Amino acid sequence: MKPRGALFRLATAMTVIVALVGCETVDDVVEFVKPSGPTVCPNISVLANAAEQTTFKDGPGRDLIDIQFEAEISGVRVDCDYDLDRDTRAGTLKVNIIPFFTAEKGAANPDGRAAVSYFVAVTDRDKKIINKQTFDVELVFQGNATKARFTDEPVILTLPIESGQDGRDYLIYAGFQLTREQMDYNDRKRKRR
Repeated sequence: MKPRGALFRLATAMTVIVALVGCETVDDVVEFVKPSGPTVCPNISVLANAAEQTTFKDGPGRDLIDIQFEAEISGVRVDCDYDLDRDTRAGTLKVNIIPFFTAEKGAANPDGRAAVSYFVAVTDRDKKIINKQTFDVELVFQGNATKARFTDEPVILTLPIESGQDGRDYLIYAGFQLTREQMDYNDRKRKRR
């Protein structure tokens, strides 16, 4: 009896497998459980010499009492969404970038406003610039607040993806769009730290 029961279980298992194979090919089943595309986002970096902006009032003064505001890119959130052809694995990569800023009002800022420009640049692996965009943001310090956090609308990039590529084939850089004087000030400030 035991051998017959074992044969019955084996025959039942084989029937189930044959029925499954009859419904779908193995390739279809494997394709069904595969993810629709890579999930790797490009690396994003905030450039050290462009991560902060100090704006002084007009005139020659460059002391603490001459500062209108200081701002910093405090973080960047990145989300990715691939749209790839199932056969060729080529298509596009949509990258959503949300920058986060902090700012501090200076003594020379009577109206409580701060205007900054920042950039987002995309390069290939060899760091050749493919695209660069600049964005303007204005911040209003509420009431007597001297510090504030703010963000901007998402920056949306659409990047081409060839077969065999993913987000690692691109690098993204962000930073404030600074004047030469502001960059020199940042360099001096970093050396003092």
